[in-house]
Order: sequence, then structure tokens, then C-alpha cells
Amino acid sequence: MGIFKEEKIKFTDCKGEEVTLKIKIKDIKK
Repeated sequence: MGIFKEEKIKFTDCKGEEVTLKIKIKDIKK
């Protein structure tokens, strides 16, 4: 069963600003 969960990724872009990405990744459980 695949369950989508939200993953937050923090990184700094080339201008030095902090950026938070929200991506949904699929959790696959067998």
C-alpha cells in the first residue's frame, strides 16, 4: 500500500536565502 507523506526540505539558495521545499513522497509498504 502506498501512502503519501509530506517531506519538508530546508536549503539555502544561491542568494543566501533560506528556502523550504514541501514535497510529497510515496511511502511504499509491502
